[in-house]
Order: sequence, then structure tokens, then C-alpha cells
Amino acid sequence: MKAQIKRTATLLLTLLMLSLPLPALSKAYFAGRKEMVQKADLIALVDVAAVEKCDRKGEPFSYSQKAPARVLKVYKGKCGGKLTIYGGENFICARLNIVPGKALAFLKKEKE
Repeated sequence: MKAQIKRTATLLLTLLMLSLPLPALSKAYFAGRKEMVQKADLIALVDVAAVEKCDRKGEPFSYSQKAPARVLKVYKGKCGGKLTIYGGENFICARLNIVPGKALAFLKKEKE
């Protein structure tokens, strides 16, 4: 009788533990250098003078930052002397927070 109670209790506890949600631990994916170069539509040295707030709905993300940038040198792709970079995505795991200054930008044009 005690063995039967033990087996039943063990089975109930096992079912209870399996039914509880497990924590989902994950990290954002960061591409390596080769992949960044390969996937970028434009690689350029840019100078961001200021960052502005915005509310731009994009595909696949929405953006809360807009930064007009002056293109200093293009390494891949074609671009005029100025462009606008959007950041502050609603995807919080790998959000780009733009700061003023010079930066090497690996950019991919999003769907409009």
C-alpha cells in the first residue's frame, strides 16, 4: 500500500513539474564581421550631428530615433552625401541606440 502511494505521489509531482512553464533564456543574435559585410547594402563612415525623436512605423520594426548623417566615405554600395539612420527599434533584445559622432555603419535598406 505504501509503495502504491509513493508511486502515485511521484507520478503526480512529475506531471506537476512538467506542466509548469520553464524560463525562456535567450540572447540576441549578433552577426560576425564576414556576415555583416556580406549582408550590408551600404557600408560607410558617417558623421551623425544630432539624434531626433520620431515615431516611424517600419517593416519589420518601428523606430523611436532618427539621425540625419553626413556620409564621409563609402566602402560598399552607393549613396549620396547624406542619409537618415533610424534606431531605437521596438525589438528590445538588440536595439540600436544612436549617439552623435562618427561611426562605421553597416546598413541594410528596409522595405518601404
